[in-house]
Amino acid sequence: MDNDFINNDDFSDKSLSTERIMLTKHLFLPSGNYMWEIQSRKNNSSYYVDHALTFCSCKGFYYNYNRKKCYHLSDVFNCIENSNYIISLYEDEYYYQVAKRIILHTISSS
Repeated sequence: MDNDFINNDDFSDKSLSTERIMLTKHLFLPSGNYMWEIQSRKNNSSYYVDHALTFCSCKGFYYNYNRKKCYHLSDVFNCIENSNYIISLYEDEYYYQVAKRIILHTISSS
């Protein structure tokens, strides 16, 4: 098992500037539903965060859920607070297609 995913203590929330964090808001219209996608600081992976900022698809969130949340959640919060993200627009009819892609990506990354 890779300890990088379990031990998130080596990164403080301010260890990297928010300018280097890549955050995308996937927005569906006309419903206004959305989900967040954030690039990992450590590798080329991307993870999905719910709009309430209570869940992340990374392994660190899964393994540390009871002890500590992953750093992606605080990164997303900071980027939203600073309006530091891009928006990808989709029509509502593509919601399930995008959700399926996210689920398959999450499964294949584990």
